[in-house]
Amino acid sequence: MNRDFYFNYIAEKIEILCYKIKSMGKLNILNLNIHAEFFYRDLCNIIYGLSLENANVEKQNIAAIDLIDRTKKVLIQVSSTCTKGKINSTLSKRNLLAYKEQGYVLKFLFFSDAKNLRGNTFNNIHEITFNPVEDIIDKDTILNSVLECEVDKQKKYMS
Repeated sequence: MNRDFYFNYIAEKIEILCYKIKSMGKLNILNLNIHAEFFYRDLCNIIYGLSLENANVEKQNIAAIDLIDRTKKVLIQVSSTCTKGKINSTLSKRNLLAYKEQGYVLKFLFFSDAKNLRGNTFNNIHEITFNPVEDIIDKDTILNSVLECEVDKQKKYMS
């Protein structure tokens, strides 16, 4: 029964966060987006076994990257703008070339539903590793991962 309790707690926090980001975004109040980067950093570290750091702490507003795991070579762009244009714009950033040469994979984490983007073709001009089917993460992907992970991991998030 703990699984249900922990999942519901985490799911509620994610739903509220996504709702508030969407509502506040309409008013151009974007401070929650910054806090969401830290929230998703911690959550992804637990459920996916990553060691993500907030890239913006090291260098303010680094292009195309919000979270980075230097050990597993994962870059994540966290965004409330869930569009093909956003992905293409990120993929065009020149700084991705250096990460591509180091073997990094680029992922996108969107606060809303992004399943409509997974079937698209994108302009990956620097040819960084990016597979839309696997590397576009949205609210439902995160919730499903939380549901499937061990109870100990769910509980760890609440600690």
